[in-house]
Amino acid sequence: MENFHYLKSAKLCGAQIRYIVKSEKYGYIGALGFSSATYKLRARDAYIGWSEKARRENIQYVISNDRFLIVPTVKVKNLASFLLSKALQRIGTDWESRYGYRPVLVESYVDSSVFQRHRLPGFQLALCRKYQRSS
Repeated sequence: MENFHYLKSAKLCGAQIRYIVKSEKYGYIGALGFSSATYKLRARDAYIGWSEKARRENIQYVISNDRFLIVPTVKVKNLASFLLSKALQRIGTDWESRYGYRPVLVESYVDSSVFQRHRLPGFQLALCRKYQRSS
């Protein structure tokens, strides 16, 4: 992460699970990190349509894909979609095993000033205002 991800390997907040991706053909090719969701986020909260009380009671069931990296030297068509799909297939079970509850929603954010617009099948896009996490 430190060498290739634009956010480096900054500390993730709250509960978290990290995956390292290794290929028989290419060796270590990527990594993914999931953590507790942002406590309040206007666009997400409006999309879900929950009240303040419902958000407080259920925010733990929302997790965030905070890091997703494919080593830039690896060029495999549809690899990002494949890896994200595989991670999403297992994150629920892994999270439940570690923390005792199963998440029902995974959120992710892409800085459009850094990355070109892209879409992954089966994912919905919502635009949020830029923010910075305070330390």
